[in-house]
Amino acid sequence: MWRCIGGYSLSSEFENLNAKANQSSFARLVGVSQTAIKSHFDKGTLIAGQSLADWLHQYCESLRTEAAGRGGDDQKSLTRARTNDAQQSARLKEIQIAEKLGELISAEEIKPAILAMVSAARIELLSLPSKLAAEFKALYGVDVDESLIEDHIHESLEHLSGGMPENT
Repeated sequence: MWRCIGGYSLSSEFENLNAKANQSSFARLVGVSQTAIKSHFDKGTLIAGQSLADWLHQYCESLRTEAAGRGGDDQKSLTRARTNDAQQSARLKEIQIAEKLGELISAEEIKPAILAMVSAARIELLSLPSKLAAEFKALYGVDVDESLIEDHIHESLEHLSGGMPENT
């Protein structure tokens, strides 16, 4: 039996739309290339093992969605961009709220305090050689070369600074 749909003649191959679909026969049914159907298959619009009727319904729904501007690659890109923008906006609001609650301060605000603490620690460590040498002499009667202790402290400070040059 032959029918004519949209200018295409369809044979008895499509008498039973409940038959298992394949890309080639479905492409003939809807009048497009097998490559065009493969792209719908790759996108997940058409799923293996389903009937021609299922594929016809899914294919038509996909075409309606794209025609209404709710689908396609451009729409997916736009949706991703909007989602990313919304996520960034939410993150910015979280930061602003944390600032207002006093849970967050800028690096520029804390930098002077951190530098002062690091400088004070450095000064304290550099004063150790003479203090330790005097204490060893008082407690044990041993003369200790201060430069030996000083070398170890300088080495430790250099290691802690990540190899940055010291401000002596």
